[in-house]
Amino acid sequence: MRKRRSIRPSTVIIICSLLALAVALVLKYKSSTSPVTKFVDEHGQEIISFTSHENVSYPIHRPQKNHTQQFFHISSKEMAVLPHSSAIPLWGTLRVPAGKQFKIVLADSTLIWLNAETTIRFPYGTPQQFREVFIEGEAFVQPSLREQPFIMHAGYVNIKMDSGMCNINTYTTGITEVAMLAGNMRISNGQQVANPTAGTTIRSEHDKDLELYRLHNLYVTTWMQGQMYFEHAPLKQLVAPVKRWYNTAMIFDDLRLEKETFSATLDITEPLDSFLLDLTKTTPIKTYKEDGIIHIARK
Repeated sequence: MRKRRSIRPSTVIIICSLLALAVALVLKYKSSTSPVTKFVDEHGQEIISFTSHENVSYPIHRPQKNHTQQFFHISSKEMAVLPHSSAIPLWGTLRVPAGKQFKIVLADSTLIWLNAETTIRFPYGTPQQFREVFIEGEAFVQPSLREQPFIMHAGYVNIKMDSGMCNINTYTTGITEVAMLAGNMRISNGQQVANPTAGTTIRSEHDKDLELYRLHNLYVTTWMQGQMYFEHAPLKQLVAPVKRWYNTAMIFDDLRLEKETFSATLDITEPLDSFLLDLTKTTPIKTYKEDGIIHIARK
């Protein structure tokens, strides 16, 4: 009879080690390439979603998971990203729902204030010198002073900023407006490059040249205090802010009213009904609500 070969213990150890290494590499690959896919939970509630599959409900409560506590300090209206150096760069995505605002302090001490219905993709678990974000919506950004510039991607433009303050707005589809409030920046749309100075607004529209003009709206950042000013603006400009801040749709029974101009202050701290009542006193309109939708009609 042929003798059965016995497997040496050292061979078993080598095989097990190779299998463990293969499993570790697969897990590492999955964690490094996992896309951010969830923005709401099973109840439809807005959440923060991380590439490590950690989810924090919005409104944010005290985190319970060690992973979250390791990278963030979170309160109900603000989140600080703690400096850390991970083996794999991690990215988090936060979407601020209608009627809310949120503030983020990144690991490099950069301050970013997010308006309602704004999405930001930001790094965490990275060294302080990693400075880059992606913004959709509206955000006030105040980069910390570092050797490396702070990089922002918004709409069709890429922005490099050493220091200062700016307000980024991409609410209108296909248009990005950057109000340079202080400091210096370099902005590019892939074809042109501009170096605006403080007090300048840069407008980028798809397939058009960059436009630079003096910052004429003194109220560009008053949304941070929950206010929005309208000066001789068409009534149509009310539709988007009302939807964004009050999560309420607005339609015009008479489309000609869209072009009627008005001047007013929209205060998110006040009930919408109070604002609409004041609006009817200074414009030729009346309002009523039907099936949760605000209708604008002529008096």
